[in-house]
Amino acid sequence: MPMGIGLWYNPRTEMVINVDQDGSGTHDSWIAKPFNSELIGLSELAREVISSTIDIDEIRMTAIRDGLVRARRYRNHVSVTFHANGNAKDVLRKIYRFVKEHYGEFSFIRLHNISTCEEIAIHLPELLQRLDADQPVLSCQVAEPETRDARMLRIIEREDRIRNAASDSLR
Repeated sequence: MPMGIGLWYNPRTEMVINVDQDGSGTHDSWIAKPFNSELIGLSELAREVISSTIDIDEIRMTAIRDGLVRARRYRNHVSVTFHANGNAKDVLRKIYRFVKEHYGEFSFIRLHNISTCEEIAIHLPELLQRLDADQPVLSCQVAEPETRDARMLRIIEREDRIRNAASDSLR
């Protein structure tokens, strides 16, 4: 499927970066560059995790778990991947404004919340209508939001357990 403009968005700082600006072309290759990951506002811990791997999915998921939003236009939709604990409405409002500004006010979007493993396909005007009416957009919520550093440590611990289990099974 043909891909269009790909953006990283930091909802904390409102910074938006086009991953094609420096010729990177993909979200993982752009964020893997130390200057870029610091520029967009990734935590030091996330930058360390990213610098220690070449796995494309691990690079992308680390950035998203650290608070970035990944967006890419496809032929008939915009894919938006984010991580929101607790009440996702604040993040969804920011995503609404971001998508409207960069992809158009009538965009059809596929939202992926990796925190709750939820996905929804929705037109941007309907997203705004649900947010304004205080109606649920995503049904699953995590009760207590965790800090970025706590989340990153949990990810690293889980990945260490997976690596150790894999090496134990090879013995």
